Amino acid sequence: MTYPKLYNLLSGLQKLKHFFFGQDQRSSRVSKNVIMSFAIKGFSLLLGFIKIPIFLTYLDVNKYGIWLTISSIVLWVSHFDFGIGHGLRNKFSIALAHGDEQKGRYLVSCAYIYLSLIFLGVLVIGLPLIWIADWNMILNTQLVSNDELKASVALVFVVFVVRFVAGLIMSVLRADQRPALADSYSPIASVISLVIVYLLSFTTGNSLFYACLAIALPDSVILILVNIYFFRGRYMSYAPSFKFLKKEYFNDIFNLGLKFFIIQLAGIVTMSSSNIIIAQTISPAEVTVFNIARQYYTMPFMFFAIILLPYWSAFTQAYTKGEFQWIQTSMRRLLLMGLVFIGSLAVLFVFENIAIRLWVGDGIQINTGLAISLMIFNCFMILFSPYTHFINGIGKLRLSLIVAVCKAILFLPLAVYLSNAFGSVGLIAAMILVISIPSSLIEWIQYHKIMRGKAVGIWNK
Repeated sequence: MTYPKLYNLLSGLQKLKHFFFGQDQRSSRVSKNVIMSFAIKGFSLLLGFIKIPIFLTYLDVNKYGIWLTISSIVLWVSHFDFGIGHGLRNKFSIALAHGDEQKGRYLVSCAYIYLSLIFLGVLVIGLPLIWIADWNMILNTQLVSNDELKASVALVFVVFVVRFVAGLIMSVLRADQRPALADSYSPIASVISLVIVYLLSFTTGNSLFYACLAIALPDSVILILVNIYFFRGRYMSYAPSFKFLKKEYFNDIFNLGLKFFIIQLAGIVTMSSSNIIIAQTISPAEVTVFNIARQYYTMPFMFFAIILLPYWSAFTQAYTKGEFQWIQTSMRRLLLMGLVFIGSLAVLFVFENIAIRLWVGDGIQINTGLAISLMIFNCFMILFSPYTHFINGIGKLRLSLIVAVCKAILFLPLAVYLSNAFGSVGLIAAMILVISIPSSLIEWIQYHKIMRGKAVGIWNK
């Protein structure tokens, strides 16, 4: 390619970036984070394909399944932070917008210390329970001794707890509108894990304990080093300290975080129950078809979510500073980009048979009804997720909290009824009726009320 052609290409890409993201300082930071996030997510996706054969080289299929089950059980604990990470992200972002360094340090100190105390209590209660449990029965396996299972579960439990507290640095980075940087450390830890597991395959037998150590430990070690690096460098003035421990600041984080926690928990109930409902109302085989179809048609939303990631804290700071014009302009650009991703759903539909065959072979057939219902569901997700990020960013969550609880209550009976009547298409219909439509309409109305200064009562809480 000649230099003039290269220059024209780069110039065209620059104009396209300015068209979708704008040229002001905040928009420029958002666009840089989006580009970096796409690169990081792409690398993470590649690692996801590579890691399975490497792990299976060291562990057999059964022991790898045991590891996945152990990590899934322990991961559930990570959801019970009562939203402190999200609360810190919003409140710290507001402190940064006001240039209030002292309040920022109070917030960071309270989040770190109180979360450490909470999970210290979890460790004190959890470790004895782990040690007295019959893990051979829980995991339905006799391939590994109960003692090794106990040691493995205890190790992963401790490492995940440490990782969870150390992971608060990610909330600090996201509050400072550096989400791509926050996401860059997990792939590094994954590479280290892959190397260790690969070396173990030449030096030791297929030990579940060593595998757990190699897979879980690097992530926590990397996060601890990241904390040390930033709190001795860029965020030195915000480093956590007992001197800055004040209950009222933790209450500030906790009151907001608890709303995020309940909303998140309601989402887990509705989304994670899908496989169980399909297995019970249709068949376990249909679960596989449903999940492959959902992953395939969710790809546009997943990529759009990468673009949305830096906007959460950007909306927080823009709203705090009263920069409503920037918010409205950004929202219009996000909706325009959303239409592009919705268009890509049609492309996926046209090439579905070819793509699914190349991906998983000839054994999976997605019926047209399931494909169309998933496309409709993801259209809602793409078009209205910018409003969700705005509302999350400014912390006006009272209405979202009520809606989330109502969705969790209504979803299960409707999903079971419609799944019995219409199969997996009925399940998606329940998701659209209970999850997509109410949230979309309410969040759209709330956004416009807030931006027009007409939000009162529950709309503004």
